[in-house]
Order: sequence, then C-alpha cells, then structure tokens
Amino acid sequence: MYDVLFHIPHKLGGVPVFGWGLAVLMWLLAGGGWIAWQSWRHRASADALGGLAMLGVGAAAIVWLAPRMEEFDVRSNQVLGIAIHGYGMMVTLGVIAGVAMALRESQRMGLDAEFIHGLAMRLFIFGIAGARGLYVALNWDDYVRPTWRDTVVEIAKFTQGGLVVYGAFFGAMAAAAWYVRSRRQPLLAVADLIAPAMLAGLAFGRVGCFLHGCCFGGECPAGALAVSFPSSSPPYYHQMVRGRFQGLWLAPGDSSRELLVARVDPASPAALAGVSSGMRLTRINDVEVDTSVRHWMPLVGASMVAVETAEGRVFRWETPAPPPRSLPVHPVQLYSAASAAALSLLLWAWYPLRRRDGELIAGLLLLYPITRILEEAVRDDEPGRFGTALTISQWVSVGLLAAGAGLAWYLAKRPPGCARFSPSTPA
Repeated sequence: MYDVLFHIPHKLGGVPVFGWGLAVLMWLLAGGGWIAWQSWRHRASADALGGLAMLGVGAAAIVWLAPRMEEFDVRSNQVLGIAIHGYGMMVTLGVIAGVAMALRESQRMGLDAEFIHGLAMRLFIFGIAGARGLYVALNWDDYVRPTWRDTVVEIAKFTQGGLVVYGAFFGAMAAAAWYVRSRRQPLLAVADLIAPAMLAGLAFGRVGCFLHGCCFGGECPAGALAVSFPSSSPPYYHQMVRGRFQGLWLAPGDSSRELLVARVDPASPAALAGVSSGMRLTRINDVEVDTSVRHWMPLVGASMVAVETAEGRVFRWETPAPPPRSLPVHPVQLYSAASAAALSLLLWAWYPLRRRDGELIAGLLLLYPITRILEEAVRDDEPGRFGTALTISQWVSVGLLAAGAGLAWYLAKRPPGCARFSPSTPA
C-alpha cells in the first residue's frame, strides 16, 4: 500500500504554490495560450469559449480550494503541501493511456485530434464528477462537516479514493453524448472508438485502488494470492470495527437496534468468553446498538469488551493487542485491473474487425458487467442493498447487461456498415 507518493510543496523559492501563487500563474498562462491558439484557428470556436469557462473554474479551484487541501504536519508545525496519492496518480496515467489509444485509432479513421482532446477533457471532468457524486451519495455521513465549506473540501479530495466506476460511466457517457451530438459525429461510432480506452483507464484506476487500499476483497486463507494491509488502511479499519480482531464477525440484525453475530472464530477471545454464532447483540460496552450508524465504534480502542444479548445475557473478555496488519484478503483490485486490461485489449483488437457501429460498446455492456458481478462476490467493502445480498454495483451490472443485450439485438437488425466521421465542426 503506497497511499501518499510525495507532496507538492507549499512554497517554491519562498513563493507560495497554491492560492495566489505559482500554480494559478502557470494555469492562466497555459490555459490562456491554449484559448488564444483555438481562437486564432477557429475564430471563437465552441472549444475556445468552453475553455474560457474551464480556465475560470480551474483558477478558482487553485486559489480557493487547493490551499484547503494542503496537509499540515503537527510534529514539525509546517504546511507540507498537497499530497500526491498513488490513487490519483494511477487515475491520471489511466487518462493518458486512454487518450493515447483513442488518438491512435482516430487518426486511422480520419478524425482530428482536436475532437479527441475536447472529448477526453469532458469525459474526465464529468466522469470524475459522476464517480465522486455517486460515492458521496452512498456514504454521505462520512463527508458531512460542521460547515458547508468544509464539506465541499472533503468531497473534493477524490485523489484519496472514493470513486464509483458506474458513476464515472454514467457521467462520462452523458457528457460524451452531448459533445458528440454538438460536433455532428455518429454517436455509436465514437462510442466504439472510446470503449477500449475507458477500460484501459479503469485498469490503471484499479491499481490505484490497490495502492490506496479501497475496494478491498474479503478474507481468504493466507497464501500466494492473499494480501494484508497496514493499520492505516480501509481493510484494517473495516475488520476492526466489525469485531474481527476479537474473533467475531458482526452483521446487521433483524432490527436497527441489534447486531447479529454471524460467525465466531474457534479459540478466539469472544469464543472463550462463551459467545456463539447466531446471538443477537443489543449493547456493546454499555452503548446501545444502532445499526443506522455505519461503524460500530464501541469495539474500537477498548481494553475490555462487554456485550449484551437480546435475552439479557452479558459476556466479557479482555481485548488482545491489535495486529499490525489486517487479516489476509483477496487482492480483488488487481483481479479487476487484470480483467479490465484484458477486455480493453480484446475490444481494441476487435475494432478494425467490427461490421457495424456500436458493436464494441455493446460488447463492453455485455462483458464488463459479468466480470463486475464476479468481482463483487469476493469484495467486502459494500453491503447488499434492497433486502438482498446484491450490492449496488451488481444491481447496476444487471441493468447494463439488459441494456447491452438490447443494443446487440438492435444492431443485429441493422445492415452491415459503419458510418464515416465528418469534419469536426461545432453545431
């Protein structure tokens, strides 16, 4: 796990980097130069005007938001700067790889690079917004802060993890549909062009998940494929608050006022105290259970544990020293990265062989949801939804499978033939 790779320093040569500093100056110079070039080429084209808006938004983020994202080291009493996380770095590399793939194929098809760059910018911005928005919506309690400004800052820390792939997919597809239509290009043909690129970006992003520790797998026997994460990681915290280091596995009970002991490890402190699977706990360390609270904090940091069952029985034991690392889990992030990379290569090889526009995006909608459903079966970071064992991602996967089947049926009814790209001009 390599969460923080390095820090962009607070100052360079005594000059602040963020706020009214070097970063905003470089942004304005680079962005202004790009807009001037676009205006010279196209005379106030849609891309140039849209770039002006993006320039203002980016400058505002550097001046107002970036200083609030800098980290402070209490020990040295110094501002360290903005941390560059492994997750954010891999997402960036994924964007670069995806754009490079799309550019290569677009040149073969006679589509100019300007269109791809404009499309990539919108896919990235709206993809990140959709991915972050869906994650925050599903975990809202983790992001609420005393003031709305602090809440916005916390939500903006997407480079530290907390993105939902399907949120990115829907956000990016909505932006792509609007942009492609505005440039009078064939929608299904462009969707085929970017399908392998999206999966390549996902492969890099999943490696970033592994570096951060999010999207983790369930427990597995120690072995060649098993990994364990340090005490600062999401898998470690997930196991700790669910009683795994006490020998328990706690799950929501039949009501919001009880927890079910789903499993007890033999010879564990809880088992030696007399706790058995199937018991329903209503109090932990004299705190009434409330499963509407996502984490069950009474188990964290206590030297003694006392649990009370629905029948009024009380069991006590002394907590063991916490382990330095999590229990072994499946490296499901790497499984996902490998499957996304394989699907990306498959679609890329398929691209010159397709007979109809839409075949690749239909293939993506049919193949990726299957792999995602299988991955979710060994993940352990999300509960089942709607009274079932299926996670949100599995429910969405089922819907996308149906959409992919419908698109494949529609394409099969069409005569063979692929549309030609037209000169990329705005509406």
